[in-house]
Amino acid sequence: GLSCIMDVLGVLSSHQLAPETVLALAGLAVALAAVLYVLVDAFSYKSIPAIRVPLKDDEAAEQLSAETYTPGVTPPKDKIPCYDPSTMQFLGYAKAMTPAEVKEIVAQGKKASQVWRSSSFQQRRKLLKILLKYIITHQQDICRVSARDSGKTPLEAVLGEIVVTAEKLNWLIREGEQVLKPCQRGAGVMAFYKTARVEWVPMGVVAAIVPWNWPFHNIINPISAAVMSGNAIVVKVSEHTSWSIDYYSRIVKAALAAAGAPELLVQFVTGYGDAGHALVTGGVDKVKQVVCFSLVVP
Repeated sequence: GLSCIMDVLGVLSSHQLAPETVLALAGLAVALAAVLYVLVDAFSYKSIPAIRVPLKDDEAAEQLSAETYTPGVTPPKDKIPCYDPSTMQFLGYAKAMTPAEVKEIVAQGKKASQVWRSSSFQQRRKLLKILLKYIITHQQDICRVSARDSGKTPLEAVLGEIVVTAEKLNWLIREGEQVLKPCQRGAGVMAFYKTARVEWVPMGVVAAIVPWNWPFHNIINPISAAVMSGNAIVVKVSEHTSWSIDYYSRIVKAALAAAGAPELLVQFVTGYGDAGHALVTGGVDKVKQVVCFSLVVP
């Protein structure tokens, strides 16, 4: 670090070396430190497992040839119509889950949370690193699917889906363990003979109901915080962006498997208001996020 370089400069100066010699040696030291940092970083990155998530045809295609969706047509109660708001191209149907199905998902999450709560911070970081590596190397696919489902431009998707998500994951990887470690607190003058300690304990199953505006970031944001703190999570996505969750859920599933985490640690719900109501009243231990936006269709 900088302090080590300053110590070296101090030693060199004490030997009455010429200023230009000191500067040359200092430059060499900085260069060696930079090379070492790059090598360590590259080795660390290479050691992170890489996951493979095959794309479906409509996810991989840059342009679609699909029928036009007509708003106002009442869909079947068990299906959610999906379409690209920017082109009105029909993308298919997503399942509208029933309250009973949602409650069963929560029960499955309970079992997974009992396993994950005792996981090490090393394993939790591994899971987030796997996700981050995939996001960086497949950002074009993530943005294409996000833009198609939300109607945003690819540039907006890069800023809203990739940049902020990567930064969130990077922060949790670097700082999460330190924040969640037990810590001592002062007990005050009147209780000088006592000690105070704060511990963060996993709660179990976290519920999140997220909006449509950033389909990828809005799921990874609560997922990353939940799993880093030792919890399972069930995320209900917006009925306005339920097409993209097919791809995004496969990313999460592959990352869970690569990290050795329980398969049902992270689950997703698609549906309408009754599905959201069933999620927050179906036995979850913490409701982390319920955000609503309106979607304006041209």
